[in-house]
Amino acid sequence: MDDSVAQAAAKLDAVAVPLGLRRLEAMGDHESGAYNFYATRLRRGTIFSDYDLALARALAEWRQAPKAAHEIGGGFGSLCLLLAMLGFRTTCLEVDRRRFAAAADLNKGLGATFKEIRRRCRVVNVRFPAPPGALRPAGAMALITNLVFTTTAQQKAEILGGLAVYPVSIIDVDRFLTFCTTPEERESRLGEFADAGLVGAPFLDLGRSACFYRFTPK
Repeated sequence: MDDSVAQAAAKLDAVAVPLGLRRLEAMGDHESGAYNFYATRLRRGTIFSDYDLALARALAEWRQAPKAAHEIGGGFGSLCLLLAMLGFRTTCLEVDRRRFAAAADLNKGLGATFKEIRRRCRVVNVRFPAPPGALRPAGAMALITNLVFTTTAQQKAEILGGLAVYPVSIIDVDRFLTFCTTPEERESRLGEFADAGLVGAPFLDLGRSACFYRFTPK
């Protein structure tokens, strides 16, 4: 089977993993921005999670998918890097200063080898929703994978409001700010999105790894 996603991921890993491991060895898990999440992956020989690969395949196969993607809380930028290799124009938004520094370092290192990364992938150190003029939601899709962190009710409302200006958003609903562990919790979360003006439909169910819904504004 011709798996362009696996091939692109392997090419990126061949360069990214040595870069990431050198940063890890020089700075440690915490200061390098890898923390446990990326440190574990790097030591396994990859910067990608299983849901990165699966979502990239689904987006590449979706003919109507916008060709610009803004990933919120993109970490090292793994998904954005992969999508850029597949022809998408991507922006990774990462507010954590250590992870942003790591993502920018990877982006620069990979850009020296792959013209696709130089031309199509960028990393920005901003909190979502981004300041006016920083991003152009028109014609783009918002992506959220495994975004779990503590927020206030006001911050949550601002994030949902920021998503509502995108024509489409692909979101792991089971790992959006807090975990969903039951069907009832998932339904409650979908209700929150609906109250914010976002209509959801199943997009890609990966079981325990992720449950992606596609949201469009009402």
